Amino acid sequence: MPVNNRDQEIPGCTDPEANNYNPDATLDNGSCEYDTVGCTDPEALNYNEDANILCNDCCIYEIFGCTDPEAENYDPTATEDDSSCEYAETSCFLYYDAWKAWDFRI
Repeated sequence: MPVNNRDQEIPGCTDPEANNYNPDATLDNGSCEYDTVGCTDPEALNYNEDANILCNDCCIYEIFGCTDPEAENYDPTATEDDSSCEYAETSCFLYYDAWKAWDFRI
């Protein structure tokens, strides 16, 4: 006796919005795949393992530099401190003022 194909379930992706939509599928088997925009570079801080479409300039990488806003060479774009911060040297000196006697200045 011949098999009636209309009674057979065809597994596949039944979502027309999915990349791998199968119009012949009658049983959704969870295999639907969708476009995910994101950073596809595993070296980036914001790597998205689910992304399959690279967005333009969206990957963020570590930028080494001085992250202390009080330092003279502060780098507001730095994401990782590299111990390179430089600070203004303050000096203390002593001078004599005839009207005030000895005075300390910083």
